[in-house]
Amino acid sequence: MPTFNRIVLSSCAGLWIFAAPLLAGCGKTSIQEPTLKDGLVVVAGAEKVRVTLDNAGAIEYEVNEPYPAPGSLADLTNQLKSKGWSPLRYDAFNPGMENSFSRGWSEFGDLSKDGKPQQVIHWIGQWKGPQEMIAFYELRYQGRPTPNGEAEAQGRLKVMGTLLTDEMVRRQRRQ
Repeated sequence: MPTFNRIVLSSCAGLWIFAAPLLAGCGKTSIQEPTLKDGLVVVAGAEKVRVTLDNAGAIEYEVNEPYPAPGSLADLTNQLKSKGWSPLRYDAFNPGMENSFSRGWSEFGDLSKDGKPQQVIHWIGQWKGPQEMIAFYELRYQGRPTPNGEAEAQGRLKVMGTLLTDEMVRRQRRQ
């Protein structure tokens, strides 16, 4: 069962953070796990789950699964398909670019906080939902460059998902 460490709710009026210790101090004896919006998925073994209202809803968590995360990818895909979501072959923002369903994992260079080069190894997939929503997921590992120029994945898998309406996607394409 995933552990929900905190729920972050944001709105135009401000940012509200509800944490277990704060609620306990208000006389609450238990916290309900949040109800996830359709299209937001928590895979088996997820920890440090964080749900927000960013875009049309978002989720972040970590999984202790080595690269290339076959279990998490299968779980994510199966849960979405079982709810009527279909994988998009091409990126919703860049129609000529294939999602990772076809091209697999990719990597890019990044500078870490201490200025040392890091590699990010990531998988990006998007699904179209029954309510004309897009579920956008990125799975990523931090990596380190190897002498042959490829990256070696390190650490825990980080999963980030967000829901976007068709209108949000159209606005982003126009920018």
